[in-house]
Amino acid sequence: QNLEGQNSLWCSQTLPPPPLLSSLSPPFHLFPPHTKLSVERTMGDTEPRRTARARNAPVSYKEPGELAVRSLEGSETPSDVNIVTPVKPRTPASVSSQKRRLDLDGGSAAGTPSSQKRKRDSGPVTSFTADDSLLGIIRTKPSAISMAVKQWWDDYHKNSAAAVRKLTNMVLQVAGISNGLPPHCFAEEDDERDVDDYIRQLVETSAAGENEMAMHMTGSNKQSKKFRENFSDFWDKFVAHAPESELISLHDNPFCPWLHAMSTSQLMILRLVAVVAGLEIMLALVGKANDSLDAMNTLERLYDAAKSKKGKGEAEKLTRLQEQLESKKEIRAHVEETLSSFFNSIIVHRHRDTSPEIRTKSIQAIGSLVLQYKSKFLENSYLKYIGWALYDKHQDVRSAALSAIGNMYEDGLANELEMFTSRFKDRVLQMRLDKDKSVSVTAVETALSMAQKELLDAEQIEEMYAMITESDLDIRHAAAGFIQSTYVEQDLEKAFDQASKKSKKAINKEVFLLKGMVELLNAVAGDFEELQPMVDALLPHMEYLQDFALLCDVLAEDDSGDDTLNTSCKTTLANMILGSFTMVSGHDSVDDGTQRQGKAKKATSSSAACKAACLTLAQRMPGLLRKFATDPKTLTPLIEILQRLVLTFFSSNDKTLKEIADLLVDVTRKAQEATLLKACAGALANFADTDYSSKSAVKGKLNSLYDSLAKELKKASEACTKGQKLNAVMVLSVRRACILSGYLDVFAQEPLIKDHAMSMLGKLAEDANLFSSECGCLLLNMGLAFLIWRMESGDEPDIPDIVEARGALLEHSDEIMRSSNGHPMPIRVQAMVTVADAAHLFGRYMESKDTDLEMSPSALQQLGELAREILATKKREGVVLSDGTLNLPNFPHDDQDEDTVSRLAAASVLKGISYYTDCDNDLLVELLTTITLYRPFANSFHTQALKLAAEGVRAAEDESQFWLLAHRQMFTHISEAVSSKQKSAILDMTMALTDSVTSLKLSGGDATKQYLSKGLVWALEDVTKHGHRLGFLDALGLQMKNVSASQAGEILSKLEEVCTKKKIELPDDEGGEEAGDEKGGIQNLVKFRRKLRDISEGGAGGSRRERPPPRQRSIEDTPGGGSNDGDEGAASSSKAGSKRKMSDAPEESEDGWSTASGKRKKS
Repeated sequence: QNLEGQNSLWCSQTLPPPPLLSSLSPPFHLFPPHTKLSVERTMGDTEPRRTARARNAPVSYKEPGELAVRSLEGSETPSDVNIVTPVKPRTPASVSSQKRRLDLDGGSAAGTPSSQKRKRDSGPVTSFTADDSLLGIIRTKPSAISMAVKQWWDDYHKNSAAAVRKLTNMVLQVAGISNGLPPHCFAEEDDERDVDDYIRQLVETSAAGENEMAMHMTGSNKQSKKFRENFSDFWDKFVAHAPESELISLHDNPFCPWLHAMSTSQLMILRLVAVVAGLEIMLALVGKANDSLDAMNTLERLYDAAKSKKGKGEAEKLTRLQEQLESKKEIRAHVEETLSSFFNSIIVHRHRDTSPEIRTKSIQAIGSLVLQYKSKFLENSYLKYIGWALYDKHQDVRSAALSAIGNMYEDGLANELEMFTSRFKDRVLQMRLDKDKSVSVTAVETALSMAQKELLDAEQIEEMYAMITESDLDIRHAAAGFIQSTYVEQDLEKAFDQASKKSKKAINKEVFLLKGMVELLNAVAGDFEELQPMVDALLPHMEYLQDFALLCDVLAEDDSGDDTLNTSCKTTLANMILGSFTMVSGHDSVDDGTQRQGKAKKATSSSAACKAACLTLAQRMPGLLRKFATDPKTLTPLIEILQRLVLTFFSSNDKTLKEIADLLVDVTRKAQEATLLKACAGALANFADTDYSSKSAVKGKLNSLYDSLAKELKKASEACTKGQKLNAVMVLSVRRACILSGYLDVFAQEPLIKDHAMSMLGKLAEDANLFSSECGCLLLNMGLAFLIWRMESGDEPDIPDIVEARGALLEHSDEIMRSSNGHPMPIRVQAMVTVADAAHLFGRYMESKDTDLEMSPSALQQLGELAREILATKKREGVVLSDGTLNLPNFPHDDQDEDTVSRLAAASVLKGISYYTDCDNDLLVELLTTITLYRPFANSFHTQALKLAAEGVRAAEDESQFWLLAHRQMFTHISEAVSSKQKSAILDMTMALTDSVTSLKLSGGDATKQYLSKGLVWALEDVTKHGHRLGFLDALGLQMKNVSASQAGEILSKLEEVCTKKKIELPDDEGGEEAGDEKGGIQNLVKFRRKLRDISEGGAGGSRRERPPPRQRSIEDTPGGGSNDGDEGAASSSKAGSKRKMSDAPEESEDGWSTASGKRKKS
């Protein structure tokens, strides 16, 4: 695992159980220095291997503040008072009969209404009767919606009150309110109450939102989607079939006050239904306004043409055209007035509704209005709402705002959005790093629309290019599309055309584009060593990235050419070849962010593409290895290609593999860098372990490498024996041998390697001055590697040899952990991990083989002491551990412990608890106390550690006794800290004890009863000595929730028995004096007794005191007129014409908070 959290991808934020070695198949390429069991602390200051970029600091989504919410025109704020046009009064009175009736049939100039274009194909017409309800038609007869709407308008002219009631009740039924409003609510003479009062009273008395209809408005199934389409279509036709006289003053229709009131209801589903209806009406009105605009343009052309003509009747024609033109202008003005009324009554308030779904629909509607009716809505006073939505806390709202902005740029409105762009462009670009990946993808797509309009500068475009390194696949694909549309299709294509005109020779376009892509990836991802995620995203746009002949030819080009890639770019190209071949060969992707270690998984692909790629790369590999023999950065990815090479594709007569193996062995002998040595080890393992035709010829070349390793280690061992400190060459030999032992069983090939390594390990325990920290950690890793190979080789292990080696390794590790010879902390930590991994290894083996290979507990005891020294003191500070694998997979990152030293100590103790099966209970209790009481790591890690510790002691003979001993030990440590006045540690340790007792779940109520009873007896043993132990009763009380009434009664009897025996007199209640320590302890005992009585008299986990029922909150009690079920904050609404008083209502801010009287509280 990569230790750099900001440079790697973490698949999991939980701590899984230790890996099971028995589930692995040999050879094991995941052990020291690459094992999940151990940790490599030997590579000095080598940079961690980077794959794809993890997300850096999260983007803040707090409300934008005064500057962010400031209007583009002035100092307007997004509050309920931000109303441009007064809203019509909400009154149920019928519309005056003296409305203007204009002739809308002014010739054919009107053209085809655009609202008609929005009509959906409803299929064949269905029969419709007057008895059919509007809801029933929407649900089951969508083809009859037009007839139903026409019938409603006819009924409206006959009896407006009855028609409005029918329409209002239909909206209520869609929201799940089936009883509806009575007729008297719609009577013209009813001026006593406001429509809001009727809606509020109906919602309070109805079981709304629970039936099938309410589910249709939020469901995701096909039936729900179809219903929503029909519901929207109803309102579209409602406007389309409205009489002309009603259309021009639709905001004065008596139904509108009811619709506005429902859009501010405290019931979320009712607000949603009303908002959808209102928004659909607005979009349909836009169609009517556009019809009038088209008609006006046509009439103006006819008028201009008629003016140029002279003749009989032309004057009358001009007069008629002028009248029609004025009529259309008046119609358009009235429709725009209606749009303003709906906008200010619905969108102005609902764009900051507490429901993210309503906010999303509001923002989507604004975007549609801007695109469909630019002459009115393409103004900063409307665009500002979309800009504010970029700061919303919900991802759907932010995504809707980004989509609306992108659509406006794609519609060619860049010039009109100049002021908007200057205000919100930085925010749009910042959202590429949004915490929600869907928003990030939309932000990249929106940035592409801006880049195509030349609104981004070079630095901003490069920031978007860097998104190709993101960890998420969808984001990388979006970034790849951005690169293709901007960099490739614009910059590279233009550069190629210019180069072709200047060059006398023909230029290969694919080579030109490839070099351009290499230069780009080198600029944005040059420090990444795994480019497979980037190549994977770019491949759909650039097929030449899998033309391995082309890639290798470009890499092998002479350095003297004018357009030759520089050294850094060639390293990037080599990594691109590796990433592309990784996908073709069928190996596991590294998209999960983990560092690929050990022998690569054998490719399962036998396709023609895989075979062709292997043969092509193998043919060109010798030349590339020779060319870059002195460039380790470029050589490393080329060697890693050999790990993935499918050797079965080659025949026995093919000399290519032999040549490659010869060069590979030569590179391994000369390599010094750890990353290159790991790549060589993985490639050698592929050649050594795979069955292929020419394996016998290659084996001889590998044997020569093993012999040279043994000779190098012999020189280092002899130098140690003479008391000489290892020089740099000897340290390099140890490093090479250790890394190879992590991939190959070098001990079986050359037994002397183990002898020399164990000899130096003994010298390390005796004299730390002979070895560097790196060399000491390497030797410990090699010792453990030998045990793993022998235990898990698949053959019957040589038990005496293994026990002898294990004894020597544990003895040396014990001595190192004691630090009696001045060993530095990194070596001591490595020794601690070695002991834990040995326990893991042999514990798993004994479970599977039922064999007695118990280990001495002395090393485990020393492990616990060192772990406590690390966790409880500042010993971990200043300890620099280099890159390597951790001893638990998917180890969670922890900002509080960047070095991971504390978590390594805790994990080592966990393994000791889990796999040391022949240990004294007191030792295991002390180990458990160590990781439970001291927690310098994050709470999430501590919680997972407690869970693993609990699993580790499940097999204990007396589980309750084990945990009681642990908690008693923790309480004792806390008491000692109190006595020594270690104030800084008391709070943390107390919280740790509380967490441990709270999270403990013993198997069965009897175990919990035993835990409480024994703990009570222990606490009462010290009652005469200042009562310090009685404080332990507070911790025990946390477990009372897990006992029944009868068990609580038994514990209570035990308490009274002990108190009688010790002559302890308890007061009847918790009051009274609190003088002295003993009195304070007695109070703890009294509280403990009262809890037991409450449970025994009131039932398991209950109380004999009856709790009063929760107070039913009225609408006035709820901030913003909301309710307790998440529908709060809905009553922010238009105040003009409303009879209710709004002065005391809280004002809802952009982030969903309410403010009233200068106070800020959660809405």
